[in-house]
Amino acid sequence: MPLLIRALDWRDLAALRRMSVQGICLHTEAALTRDTHPLTVGIAGYMIVGSSAATFVAREPGAQPAFAQLRSSGTHARVHFLAPASGQLPPHTGSALLEELAAEAGRRGAQNLIAEVDEHSAEFEMLRRSGFSIYARQEIYQLQPPVPPGPSSALRKRTAADGLAVLALYDNVVPRLVQQVEPAPSAKGNGYVFTRGGELQAFLQVGRGTRGCFVQPFLHPEVQDAISVVVGGFLQLEAHQSGNPLYWCVRSYQQWMRHTLLDFGFTLYGQQAVMVKRLVVPVRRALLDRLAVLPAPEIKVSARITESARADLLPALAGYAARPNLPAEFAPVPGTLPAWERLN
Repeated sequence: MPLLIRALDWRDLAALRRMSVQGICLHTEAALTRDTHPLTVGIAGYMIVGSSAATFVAREPGAQPAFAQLRSSGTHARVHFLAPASGQLPPHTGSALLEELAAEAGRRGAQNLIAEVDEHSAEFEMLRRSGFSIYARQEIYQLQPPVPPGPSSALRKRTAADGLAVLALYDNVVPRLVQQVEPAPSAKGNGYVFTRGGELQAFLQVGRGTRGCFVQPFLHPEVQDAISVVVGGFLQLEAHQSGNPLYWCVRSYQQWMRHTLLDFGFTLYGQQAVMVKRLVVPVRRALLDRLAVLPAPEIKVSARITESARADLLPALAGYAARPNLPAEFAPVPGTLPAWERLN
């Protein structure tokens, strides 16, 4: 019996529960801030119509079942969970599951399938074989509780009025390649902003869960001289939050902030490759179908023309004598131009 891949159903729930502890979450923020609960995600995708989650199972004679989960939102989707992990997943099975996730993401309208993974792991090699490529690298820094209070905070909570300024900052800071793959900060996302001279120069997008707090920073290069103010101000605000670890993501295009994090007591937690599989092909030029030629409508005279004739056109009235068989209604009114001459 060949390898069989299908959507999760009720027969697979017990196996998914057993395999949950052997899997790996490929969405870093979700893995660090909350329990991923693959079984709950699987049931939601199976039972709820229109759920953002989808789970697939691979079964092969003589081998344990394997699972892959997808989370989608708009034109973006993520490889959420794979089981088993740590090289226990056969390469051909893993590749087949990833292909099924890509197909499902495409059916949901996603244009990119994203995964975050350790560059030295077996999952990284499997993703590369399945058509994923690196578009960014990131380092995760951790600060264990209790979070020490920083100086008086120069940050404030983001409001709806900051929406356009945050998008402008994102457009100036994030490379175009990354913008094509990842969504911009949500208009309703939580976070803090730092302004100076009336200009928004930093935005900290904050995700919280039962296990920790995750910070995705967007800092303008001009704020490098005030990075200590930004980090310290955030710690001042977080000092009164729950006693969970704090994680700070540093992308490869903003590595200049790492030394400040170390000065505040952060330690390097891990290094990852952010990978993507493009699900659409860009169109280089438009292909236009030949436009159909529409016939011109026939023009009909629906009323007698009563425009007064000019003196230089009056000789045309003499031609009426050469048309004796015309109906009487087309006879020219004295001082006007005949209808047939008007149409010509």
